[in-house]
Amino acid sequence: MGLARSLALLVLVGCYRPVPERACAVACEFGGAALCPSELTCFPDNFCHDPAHPQCGDDSDGGIELHNYAFVTADPLPVGTLGSIAAADTACQAAADAVPLAGRYHAWLASTQTTAQDQLGSARGWVRTDHRPFADRAGDLINNQILYPLRVDEHGLDHAIDAVPVATGSTPDGTAEFTCGDYTGGTGGLMTGHADAGIFKWTEEQTLPCDSRAPHLYCFGIDHDEPVLMAPVAGKRAFVSDSQFLPNMNGRDGADALCEADARAGGVGGTFLAVLATTTESAGSRFGDGPWYRLDGVELGTLAKPLAPLEVTPMLMHYSGPVWTGATSLTAVGTTGTTCGDWVLFGGSGASGEAARSEPNALFFEGTGNCTNSARIYCLEP
Repeated sequence: MGLARSLALLVLVGCYRPVPERACAVACEFGGAALCPSELTCFPDNFCHDPAHPQCGDDSDGGIELHNYAFVTADPLPVGTLGSIAAADTACQAAADAVPLAGRYHAWLASTQTTAQDQLGSARGWVRTDHRPFADRAGDLINNQILYPLRVDEHGLDHAIDAVPVATGSTPDGTAEFTCGDYTGGTGGLMTGHADAGIFKWTEEQTLPCDSRAPHLYCFGIDHDEPVLMAPVAGKRAFVSDSQFLPNMNGRDGADALCEADARAGGVGGTFLAVLATTTESAGSRFGDGPWYRLDGVELGTLAKPLAPLEVTPMLMHYSGPVWTGATSLTAVGTTGTTCGDWVLFGGSGASGEAARSEPNALFFEGTGNCTNSARIYCLEP
């Protein structure tokens, strides 16, 4: 995968708050750092309400209908043999109606006749069914400006752990790739993404057989065009490094120095430490409970239970690829074979995770790599 599929410029800054700022249309982080306008109060549904009138109406001036819902279907479907994109749209509509979720819904699917983003028309502003924001514009979906991954289904259930495969038939730019003859059961396989993933991998990760019932669908509301914007947030910060760490750079102290240098180069103040295990210490033992926030304001939560991939760098770029971690989990102590000999051996092996995944195991551990290679590292404020 080339550089064009490893980096993408991020332009939204801060923690989620849609506009205009009015009751039931302003999102917040209940118990978190994003506050409501002074006359409103943040409720457990993560929206700002008027305390005297907490119920939202169904009209366009007072409800979450101001934004479009987007979700991953709770149930798998035989997408490769559905027959057409129109049949997939019908499946999305049925899933939404069963909840019920108001409005019209289309599937995120590409074909040889249309791109996946064409499915969304002129719609804008998508939030998940738990009200966390997914993306602002259709163009953001192909320019890797995704916020919280689309791993929540129509019922609000989070599929972070099972990391369901989702049929897309799409490359990251929305054009067709492995569509099973436009979903008629043809040959060549069905392109799928991972529901827990961010950059690229959310829509293009692996192919499945055309007769597989394993894939789910991404479904997008198409009725509204209310912006999803971001507002500043205060909290502990986290990033994936812009620079590569080579395991002969003065051990973990060298990795800490790399975190500090990358933060300064990106104009980020504060102290940052590398999320690396050693043969005497787990990576998690260096840090408190969190939560942490990415530099684009998206709440990471913790590395043990991440809410989003830790894929944003100090230069506000998104990265998909291996990240040195040094152990099989955040709480595990490393070994010589998982830490490149405590990060000083130019040889042997080291454990790594995948920056573009928010499934806890994948984010921290996806396998081991050769210590003659360099990789990025996660950096957190202690």
